[in-house]
Amino acid sequence: MQGNLATLWYQEGRVAGALAASGQAEQELSRLGDQPWLARVVNNTGVFLQALGRPAEAYVAYHRAAMMYMQSRERPYACSALINCVEALLDQGKLVEASAVMGQVDGMLKELDPPPEWLLREVDVQAARLAAVTQQGTGSSSSSPAPPILALAPQRYKLS
Repeated sequence: MQGNLATLWYQEGRVAGALAASGQAEQELSRLGDQPWLARVVNNTGVFLQALGRPAEAYVAYHRAAMMYMQSRERPYACSALINCVEALLDQGKLVEASAVMGQVDGMLKELDPPPEWLLREVDVQAARLAAVTQQGTGSSSSSPAPPILALAPQRYKLS
């Protein structure tokens, strides 16, 4: 499947090829109507776009994946996609918007009983990044991009 090929190429550093393969996988899964797998592919498309330095487009993909996960009642993965949205917003210097999405994630976490540990780790990483940016006093949507998250976590981008 193209989605697996996209992941392999991404891991090999062939990000543009991964993005193209992901687009093909998205078309196939849309045709088949496989919503949960489609959401994963769309989220991964966001990962590839982010890795290519296109965080605004990545945000759109992550948000779309989050909505698909919600429709499929996969709340932990919806939270994860929203955490990716926070990352994309912070990469654009949109602190206010990132804070709002983080608040949405916080509300969703309270509905999970209990939230999975992997998700809590993702939330902790972005919450720490958000706090660091806030402490730097960059508190407006038009501020410069936040520092790379690589300083806070060993692997920046999360594939679903």
